[in-house]
Amino acid sequence: MDTGSPFLSVFPPDIAGLAEKDQAAFDAICAEVEAIDSVRTAREAHAAASARVAALNTADRAMNKRAKELFDIATKTRLSLETGLIDFFADGGDPVDSAGLFAGYATAQAERDGLMKAVARLVEHVRPLAEIAQLRAEAGVFMDRATQLKRIAEERVRKTSELLREVSGFENGLTVDLRSTLTGRIQAYAEALEGRSVEAAVAANGQERTYARLHVTVK
Repeated sequence: MDTGSPFLSVFPPDIAGLAEKDQAAFDAICAEVEAIDSVRTAREAHAAASARVAALNTADRAMNKRAKELFDIATKTRLSLETGLIDFFADGGDPVDSAGLFAGYATAQAERDGLMKAVARLVEHVRPLAEIAQLRAEAGVFMDRATQLKRIAEERVRKTSELLREVSGFENGLTVDLRSTLTGRIQAYAEALEGRSVEAAVAANGQERTYARLHVTVK
């Protein structure tokens, strides 16, 4: 199972009390669920959403680094221009390449201004929306897994009930506490996954409300 985020670190319930064959069966069931088309699609959607957030974080760091470099370039160019002009007019020194220095300063400053606007857009709009999409995808992964595990558990309960009805013809009053069986553990795991799905959805809703309060319209 995925462990790339706090909402994806859901591990199987403790089944130490089960027989070795039941442990193997549990592992096989989990593998079966992961191979189902809807779960695989949800998992791929989450991976894509996570990759998008990671890429945006990388872009944020890279753009801020470049903006700092441009600030240093613009500062040095401006100082060179000012020093050259002062020396030229004060002491009659060598003519300064004012046109070249002006152009270099203007270029560095313009690029930096553009980068800072891009960083602001990323931080205020693009990344928050990507993080909301990531949480929605997490919720989808968990819910799809839980749904499939519940389906498998329900089928096992149905088969167990049929067996008990057959046996009841020989022995009345037979009951099975499913909580201590493999089926019960599958049900417990499904419920845990469903709970994580709700948590992810609630977190997404909270971030969405925060974004809406900060930005009346999406820019």
